[in-house]
Amino acid sequence: MLAEAGGSSSRRPFDTVAALALAGGKRRRSKDGTSYRNDAQVEALATLAQAGMDMRRLNPQRTGSFGNTASASRRQLSSLAQVQLEIETIRIGLVNRNRNDVASPRLNEDASHTKNYSFLWQRTEISNTLKSNDGSLEKFRYDRHTWTDEILTLLKEALRSDCNIVSFGEFDYPIDLSKDEKAAFEKNVQQEVNKVDRGVFAVIGTAHVLESARTDEWTGPVAQNVAKVVISDNLLEGKQKAIRDVKKRTPASKAGELLTGLHGIDMEVFNTPLGKLAVVICSDAYDPSIVLEFFARSTSGDSKRDIIIIPSYNTSIKLTYMCQLLSLVSESVVILVDACSFCSNNTVFDKSDAWIYGISVSALSEGELARHGVCRWVETKAVENSSIKILEVSLPKLRDFITYMGKLDPMPMFSKVRTLLARP
Repeated sequence: MLAEAGGSSSRRPFDTVAALALAGGKRRRSKDGTSYRNDAQVEALATLAQAGMDMRRLNPQRTGSFGNTASASRRQLSSLAQVQLEIETIRIGLVNRNRNDVASPRLNEDASHTKNYSFLWQRTEISNTLKSNDGSLEKFRYDRHTWTDEILTLLKEALRSDCNIVSFGEFDYPIDLSKDEKAAFEKNVQQEVNKVDRGVFAVIGTAHVLESARTDEWTGPVAQNVAKVVISDNLLEGKQKAIRDVKKRTPASKAGELLTGLHGIDMEVFNTPLGKLAVVICSDAYDPSIVLEFFARSTSGDSKRDIIIIPSYNTSIKLTYMCQLLSLVSESVVILVDACSFCSNNTVFDKSDAWIYGISVSALSEGELARHGVCRWVETKAVENSSIKILEVSLPKLRDFITYMGKLDPMPMFSKVRTLLARP
């Protein structure tokens, strides 16, 4: 069934596991059964990774070169590879607005609680999404004009620090904009990223979108959490779109979020001269099928991600553990921008952080990252109540470090699984 779902693989991943489970006697085992267990674990993990890849299958029409044909995709990949060789250092701006303005869904009907928050939850029969809170105190009340001005100001500050990649947090994209206001805001963002002479990839936050949809696959109301990506013109070729949407796939149900509609099975890869980039929204990092898909794709040069950006509005330190794990299994740089300043259960953690191959870059004074000179924190800018952390990454040294860590083989089982997944 997995081979059918994948559409290309003829392997039958259950065969070895089944044979081991039935103890057919053809495979030699150590006295304590270690070899038996290790082989079974490797095959089981490979099966799970293949399942994750099949569930989140990459769609070439929406990924890679953003092109519509295979030949165009190949030309684009070749062209971008040439440009990428000329880019040696990039800067990543982690824009954190240090917010705590979303009411608890459990106290959504308690006016004494919600009056201190800018946003509350809007429950319907099919969804639970955020909306602006008209009943909040004046000092907490959401104002869309002030909000858009703040986003543009922070974006400009990040670009002044020569950032190539800029990310805001979850729910940072302004809501309640009219159609004309939304178009004007996005045009202003486009103008800012195009003013600089370097390529810029900006994630300007996410927002809940409620609308009616009618397609061949779905008819009815849709509630989605959508990240808005803006790409500068000098990173685009042909008819590629400068503004792209990335949809959240896994609602943060414990936080009260409920989404509906089709979110797509494909995991999008933005193939740019800055590297192959992906956007994963908050609780998507908890989704086993997504994590396993990243793991499975770490064996493929065309679809392996170099940098994974995670905008979040989160109170739990558990997300940082998942970011670290995702960085390890995908052999990538993972960037977390957690817009919520509050930490639950008295566990304080860095709300703007990064990991490379599972290693945190919070402390760069020692360890392998420091020895290889992969990256450095350039500065932290304070802009009113917000902060912008600037991380500088050497792309050649990053590639060398990933290769070096792969040879160290810190997790032999992962290495064996990757070998299995790479087979035709």
